[in-house]
Amino acid sequence: MESSNENLKATLLNFEDQTPQPTTRSTRNKKILIFTSLILFTLIAAAGILLLVQNRTERSKSFNAYFKGSRKFYCHLTMYPRLCFTSMFPIINRSSLTWSPSPIFSASLQIAIAELKNTTNSISNAMLSISNDSPTRSIFHKCSSLLTHSLSRLNNSLETLTVDLDIEALTYPEADNIRAWNMDAVAGAEDCFVALQDIESRVEIELEKIAVNEVKFKVDKARMCAANWMGLFVSRDFILDEFYNPIIESDYYFPGHGFDYGFILVLYSALYLFLLVLYVLVIRGD
Repeated sequence: MESSNENLKATLLNFEDQTPQPTTRSTRNKKILIFTSLILFTLIAAAGILLLVQNRTERSKSFNAYFKGSRKFYCHLTMYPRLCFTSMFPIINRSSLTWSPSPIFSASLQIAIAELKNTTNSISNAMLSISNDSPTRSIFHKCSSLLTHSLSRLNNSLETLTVDLDIEALTYPEADNIRAWNMDAVAGAEDCFVALQDIESRVEIELEKIAVNEVKFKVDKARMCAANWMGLFVSRDFILDEFYNPIIESDYYFPGHGFDYGFILVLYSALYLFLLVLYVLVIRGD
């Protein structure tokens, strides 16, 4: 009898050991869920951080072009950037640009004035070898008057900018006056250049033709230098703002530029949906 009871107890114990324990299953499922959730949230955070870091450390192409241009004296803002850079590179002290962009404006204006002076002198010298009754002499005289007027306008700008060319201290009326003078100066040089082009095809004397070509070349350069100075001055507020407020064009400018929000939205939605499915499965399993 005792042997039968012992066998019955052993059988019951074995049955209980083989019966799944709900608590054990629930605990195991929760551990799996927690572990899976941790991995997924880690992946989500890593993906977001990587995309954000990549977006903030890689400048856009437009900004790279701008930054490259700023190191070339903002010549990309002018009509003739190559001439602007090659003419200013030898005379600008780069270390002086650390504190102020004024040397850029100073150099550009002085280059335009110097070119107009040289061109006016070249016209005066060319007129010495041309007869008084020649149409070429009349055109040269017209050009000399136009360029002299242009030169006086740029000198007015120079006087307004003061001795140290403090571009930042200009009042609104002073800036408007300089813009008007610059436009007048460029217009005078343009009129001279057009007049020389017009007479060039009608000159028959070889010496006069050579003189016209030489003068036209110098007038063209002076015209472009004056136009470059005008372009820089028109962009004065933009240059000053970029120079003194670099955060506007820094690595963090337009942080959403190039950021694929559609992709990250789909990624996050899919991951959260997967987590939701896991929770539902675990709850139903419990």
